[in-house]
Amino acid sequence: MDHPCIEGYGHIYIDNNHYFDPVLEVGKTVIRWSQLDDYMEGVVEDELKTNENICPNKNWLVSIVTGQ
Repeated sequence: MDHPCIEGYGHIYIDNNHYFDPVLEVGKTVIRWSQLDDYMEGVVEDELKTNENICPNKNWLVSIVTGQ
């Protein structure tokens, strides 16, 4: 189960709303679309405070369905 937004990334982060973002450095940083200060949208990097909800890319759908 691949998605073009996460192709090439080894791990992804899944939030509580089941949105997923690619992880740049395992357990450290995700990239995502966000509304910026000027009301435009762009790609931002967010540092993760925890490694919860990070799973290997190949198992992302299983993680959503099972909660693991």
